[in-house]
Amino acid sequence: MSAAGTRVLLGERRGLGVGRVCLFDIQGWITLLLGGLLALITLFSSYSHVHLPFLGAVALDQQGLFYKLDYYSSLPWFRRLLATLNWRPVVDYELREIEYEQSEREYEKRMQQLESEDAQLRKEDEQLKRDNERRKIAHEQRMKQLRSEIERLDALNSKIDALLFSSNTSSIPPQSTSNSSEG
Repeated sequence: MSAAGTRVLLGERRGLGVGRVCLFDIQGWITLLLGGLLALITLFSSYSHVHLPFLGAVALDQQGLFYKLDYYSSLPWFRRLLATLNWRPVVDYELREIEYEQSEREYEKRMQQLESEDAQLRKEDEQLKRDNERRKIAHEQRMKQLRSEIERLDALNSKIDALLFSSNTSSIPPQSTSNSSEG
């Protein structure tokens, strides 16, 4: 029984077996067609990456493709055909030049944005420095007030101590009434 089953498999491998059409069977061709369709949808859509099973994510550069399509759509039909067939290498050069100009504009725009952010940060930094100086001056003034208050209080304390000391030495001690306590 196993020998007959092996012969059928070997017969299918050697020639074009039942269910096979030029290298692939029907299911293989359908899979290949759907994979190609998926690849075309991915390339002509706005996806920036594709996740392939068992392989990870693949990044796609869509920027150049859309510039090409925009450029081609602006050409007359015969130039579009020639550009599509790439009979004029000048088209690719022009596309690269357009892409470079676009990236240059984006770079200049980003630099202007960064410069404005830098100027804003410098203004904020200056404001913080001014606020810090004001706080320092206010703190120093408060410390001066506290020192003068401490000096004034020390002077008052020394006067009170002098008054107490002078009252202790100049006052007559009270007479003891030991006789009255006995009686």
